[in-house]
Amino acid sequence: MPDTPLLTRTAPLPPGAPTRPFTSLRTKFVAFFSLILVVACSSLSWYFIESRRAAMVEELHRLGTILVASVAHNDHFRFAALVAEDQATMRHYLDGLLSIDEVVYVVISDAHGAPLAQRSKGAYPSLAEGTRSPETPLFPAHPLAVRAAQTRATIPTVTALNVVGGVVVLAQESAWQWDDLRPSFSETLYDFALPVHRSSRLPQSPFSLDPEPLSFASAGLGPPSVDGVIQIGLTDRHVRQSVGTMVWGVLALTLLIIAAGITGAHLLTAKITTPLRRLADVARQISEGSVPLQLHNSTNDEVGQL
Repeated sequence: MPDTPLLTRTAPLPPGAPTRPFTSLRTKFVAFFSLILVVACSSLSWYFIESRRAAMVEELHRLGTILVASVAHNDHFRFAALVAEDQATMRHYLDGLLSIDEVVYVVISDAHGAPLAQRSKGAYPSLAEGTRSPETPLFPAHPLAVRAAQTRATIPTVTALNVVGGVVVLAQESAWQWDDLRPSFSETLYDFALPVHRSSRLPQSPFSLDPEPLSFASAGLGPPSVDGVIQIGLTDRHVRQSVGTMVWGVLALTLLIIAAGITGAHLLTAKITTPLRRLADVARQISEGSVPLQLHNSTNDEVGQL
């Protein structure tokens, strides 16, 4: 039986035959590692920004709920402002609420939703000015107060509103738009509307032996009526500015991490591919019949053993 040769020579490719393009191992490794790094860093950055934005919007909603509930449950406001319709009392509450930076407008309406008193800080007149103009007030649509008076809710009704050309309209989309980070004075207003209920208990008779006054439900008088509606509009302008600043900071940090990771991958692959390239040169020299140069072990790993 003839001996089987240990090595066989591959037949050369015919002239003009297509050859596969050569892609170095360093390029493949760096491209793959860079893709993983970019996807991971981008996903984590987006998750961090979206979480912080959602937390700030939730904090804004909590502030609006506290403000409108504190006014609606105030007996002095209910009797003096709504029942007696005292303008001085209304101005006092309007001034106090508008002193908060996030509050854009305050509307006090009667039981039918008709405004009794309202005041607004106004809209931004142009992109060049960073202060609001009271000459262009921002107020919600009248049906919002009517709907709040009819529902007789015990928790605020929150409605998202957009400011388009100095006019307040219902927001079409509540999701965050990355175009909002542009240097413009676009903003979303959150309208918090809460009806002011009359007392649900009857006044206690001085001749009654029951220490607890009767409720309207037990007396068969139906649910308590509404004295009016209080509306407070809060802007997310500060949220947009904070998110915009945070986006640029996170973006710079993400790019720095990606650049450092790609540089580290390039240096790591260089330590692996450089000995392999030298080994390939020696193999080529042997196949050509020339005396190869002596190789020196430069790494203490599998590549060095090879």
